[in-house]
Order: sequence, then C-alpha cells, then structure tokens
Amino acid sequence: MTVNQFLKTLDLPQQLRLDQEILLAHILHHPREHIFAHPEIKLSKTQVSKFRRLWKKRLKNYPLAYLTGQKEFFGLDFHVNNNVLIPRPETEFMVEEIIGYVEKSARGKSIIADIGTGSGCIAVVLKKKLPAAQVIGLDVSAAALKIARKNSQKNKTAVEFYRGDVAALAKKKILPDIIAANLPYLDKDKKRFFYHNCPALKYEPDSALFANKNGLGDYISLLEKLMVFRKLPTAIFLEIGSKQIKLARRIFLRICGDKYDLKVINYKGTALIRLIISYRIVSIKKKQARWLGH
Repeated sequence: MTVNQFLKTLDLPQQLRLDQEILLAHILHHPREHIFAHPEIKLSKTQVSKFRRLWKKRLKNYPLAYLTGQKEFFGLDFHVNNNVLIPRPETEFMVEEIIGYVEKSARGKSIIADIGTGSGCIAVVLKKKLPAAQVIGLDVSAAALKIARKNSQKNKTAVEFYRGDVAALAKKKILPDIIAANLPYLDKDKKRFFYHNCPALKYEPDSALFANKNGLGDYISLLEKLMVFRKLPTAIFLEIGSKQIKLARRIFLRICGDKYDLKVINYKGTALIRLIISYRIVSIKKKQARWLGH
C-alpha cells in the first residue's frame, strides 16, 4: 500500500491531518515534504501497524512530541520523553529576551544558569546563540538531566549540567550573572481544572507543571535562595502565567526588596518577569568596593 492510498483509508477530520502526516513521517524516517513529493512510497505491514498503534494513543490525547520522541524549539530539534516537559513555543520569547539583554549589555561572557532545565532546550539554545557565555543547566531530576545532556550533544553545545536546584550553584561556588527559569507555575490545587481543559497535560511530568502557593511556590523558593547569594545575579528571567502577574509582582518585590527593578511583559497567555538589578544597588556596591580598596 502506498502512502497516498493509506491516507485515503484514514478518512479523518481535516484538523487531525497534520498529526497524521507528522506521525507518518516519523515512521518512514522522512520529512513531511518528502512524503508529499513521493506519494508512491510504499508502507510495509509493520509500518502500517505501528502507525495505527501510535494513532490510537494520539486519539487519547497522548502528546505528539512523546510519540515521535522529538520537538522543535528555536529552530533546533530536541529529544523528549515523558520525563521532561514538552518545550512550548511561547518560551522562545523568554530566550529571545535573554539573548537581547546579553547582546545589548555586552555581557557575552556571562555565566547563565537555567534553573529546572528539563529537556535542556533553554540552556542549549542560549549556548548556541551566545557561545562565549558559560551556560549551566540544573534540574532535580536525574532522568531529565539525562535527556538534557543528550540534547546538548545532539546540538553540539558545551552546556554544563548539574543535579539540584539553585543551591547547588552556591555549593560549587558558582555565582551566575543571569538566571533563566521556566519552573512549574500551574496551581496544584487546580489540577482537575487544567486536566479538564487540556487533557494532554496528564501525560507530562506532574513535578514540571504544578506548584503550591497559587503556582508560585517554586519561584518564591528560587528568589529567596538567590537573595542570600554573596553576589546577586544582574538579571533574572522568569516565565509565569498571565493571570498570575498581579500576585507575582507583589510577592517577588517583597522578596527582592529594592535590589531589583521589575518589568512584566505579556506574551500569548504567559508573562515574562524580568528582574534587573537596581542601579542604586550597583552604585552602593561600587562605593563599598572603593572603601575597601578593591
């Protein structure tokens, strides 16, 4: 049976056609464009059977990225499985903002730490786009770090990975200049609501999606630990939900005090919290250094 003949037998709604084509390309190990250009390609019985097995799971909302084992992010291909959160297109905005900040402030040789790196997509792209930077990825999950290291090798980037949260940096006496964090920010008390509205979420790691304290618990912990670092990061970038802005602003400013200037940027249902170290704090530190004769 040819590809063209097989697709005709499926007779499924148009909105599902793209998923079918992606799965078929995955099974045939060819780009979708190649399949369209060569509809005469023949499918073996094994390939047909594999497609039907995967499609059955897809119809139960199993994520397409987990079925194919890959997801594109920022133009790069990443390996994913159910040990890591599937990279979201909206997170590319945070990466763009970090790259822009580094280039604009001439901080190319910065130490950048990606907290809760998961698949490593943020860390890998940052290293790819900012090769002079030292990029570090941290995650508490050993299974996630295994995927992250694989993606770093796949995309030929020298990202350093460590197990743990931001406290692991302090133990290693690494003081990052820039923090990037896309931590869990869905309210764990509203799991049923999120699963009802997006059934595919139930297949992704719970620990990468949900947090306590209205979904901000992990960010609160991160900022509290950062504020006692001997050297504060010059910039902190955090992704949250757009409906959390008001609460997050109040809590984050309470934790950071006047050390940081906070800016919020709305983007497609998410919000980027950008904390840039206050010029007043920088000025005080410079004066203290002069007084100490440094």
